[in-house]
Amino acid sequence: MIAFGTPFIAVLKEAQLTLNQYFILYCYVYEKKHLLNEYNNNVEPVPIDNLTELKKKGFLINLEGEWMSTDRGEQFIKDMVDSFSDQRSDNPLLGDED
Repeated sequence: MIAFGTPFIAVLKEAQLTLNQYFILYCYVYEKKHLLNEYNNNVEPVPIDNLTELKKKGFLINLEGEWMSTDRGEQFIKDMVDSFSDQRSDNPLLGDED
């Protein structure tokens, strides 16, 4: 994941995303919805309007009552991820030496 700093804030600003929306999108792209539940239960509830905003911006879609990331959402997050474990979830054949 991109480090917090001025470049990251510029990316959020350009995409018109809040930090909460970025976190939500990240969780949907990498199928880590359990982290959203943990955050909701232990930190603060994530307002549902974040999901509708992400839908309006084309990052998420609601199909038959289930939220999913769009190609745009996946590309946005994956362009910024440099975490080996997340990259490996995309490519299980990725070796430790890569």
